[in-house]
Amino acid sequence: MFDSLFEAVEESSKRFTVYSPDGATDLGAQLASYGVDVTHRSLPPSGPDPFLVVEVDGEFVGAISLTALSTLFAPPIVRPDDIGDLSEGYRAVFETLDNTLFTSMDRGELLAVSREIEDRAYRVGTGTLRASFQSLSAFEPQVEAYRRLGGETDLDVHVHGTADWDPRTCRA
Repeated sequence: MFDSLFEAVEESSKRFTVYSPDGATDLGAQLASYGVDVTHRSLPPSGPDPFLVVEVDGEFVGAISLTALSTLFAPPIVRPDDIGDLSEGYRAVFETLDNTLFTSMDRGELLAVSREIEDRAYRVGTGTLRASFQSLSAFEPQVEAYRRLGGETDLDVHVHGTADWDPRTCRA
C-alpha cells in the first residue's frame, strides 16, 4: 500500500512559481517538505502584486496572491469545510498539496497535517480515527473539535495520551 502511495507522489510533478519584484520569499522553505518545486520569476516594481502560479504535470491549475496564500500558512491553520466554495487559486493550492508526502515538519506543519487528517475523516464520515497527544491536557483545547467529529459522523474516535487530565471532566 505505501509503495503505491510513494510511486503516485513521485510520478506527479507539482510546481509553484512565485512572481514578485524582489524574490524575497520563504515559500520555498515552507514547501520543501511537500515535494513541490518552487521557482521565482521577477516582476517589475510597478507590476501587479506578488502571486503564485500552481502547475501539476506541466499544466496550469490556478493562481493566488502571496498575501492570500500567507494566511494559509499562518497558525492556526484551518482548512475550509468545502474547498469547492473557494476561488480557483485557493482550490489549486489545496488540491496540489493533497496526496503529498510530508517530511521533516515543525509544530505548525504537524498541526496542519493533523487538521487535514481530521478534515478527511470528517468528509469520509465512517471508520476509525485514532489521535495521539503527548498528554491528555494537550488534547483539552481540541475537545470540541473531536466531539464534532464523533457526534456528526459515524466515526469511531480514539484519543490517546499521557493521563495528566481527565477528558470526562470537560462538559460541553
